[in-house]
Amino acid sequence: MVCSKFEQENLHQPRIQQLALVGFGNTCNMKLLAGIVQLLFLQNWSLMMGRAMPVSSTSCVHSNNCSDIDTIVVQIQNKIRQMNAIAQNLTDQYIQRNGITNLSQCNPESGKGILKTKNNSIEQTMNELYNISVNIRDALHNVTEFQKTLTSRQPWFDQLDNTETGIEVIILNLRCYLCKANIWNQDTVRRHHTYFSQNNSTYAKKISGCKVIMKYRNIISQAAEIDFVALRNSGRK
Repeated sequence: MVCSKFEQENLHQPRIQQLALVGFGNTCNMKLLAGIVQLLFLQNWSLMMGRAMPVSSTSCVHSNNCSDIDTIVVQIQNKIRQMNAIAQNLTDQYIQRNGITNLSQCNPESGKGILKTKNNSIEQTMNELYNISVNIRDALHNVTEFQKTLTSRQPWFDQLDNTETGIEVIILNLRCYLCKANIWNQDTVRRHHTYFSQNNSTYAKKISGCKVIMKYRNIISQAAEIDFVALRNSGRK
């Protein structure tokens, strides 16, 4: 539906005035309300993450909204360790819910998704972690979408969605760090998405998803062992 001239003019009113004007009950204003609620939610979520970069940002244009670089490092470290504490439970739940008995089939492909940090600087480590996090987030999203075709159990979806959201928090803070350190380059992201071919059997898709979950568990466990604060401090010497 096309907005009326009056409604279009209201789109430029301050946000509080917009909320006061959505009582007309038409489709245009309902869409406006939904958009405002979503925006307010994302802004509040950003504050909860410690002023991480806004979700819609694809560059450093909003880096002024980030915390200072030392705080960002602490936020990344704390979030990784928090997620590592529950990663094994996610793995166990996936194996149980998908009826996987031969765990050797779930071993991630060798050499892919391994966080290489030995002798790396803090900048190299953060860049490597950013690349891997983007890929594992995308892969987990595909796993979640496939799982939703198999069951209607909302708590399981929430667990998967919360994991994906947690990775997004890490990604946003990593982007803040890379921008603050003046080494952000989105063109360096090497994306290796996990897709589920329509030709594969349901069980084969479950195994592909299991490999993604195992890879996530391994990466988050490895990242949790890194003392990012100490690594940053060592780079100052």
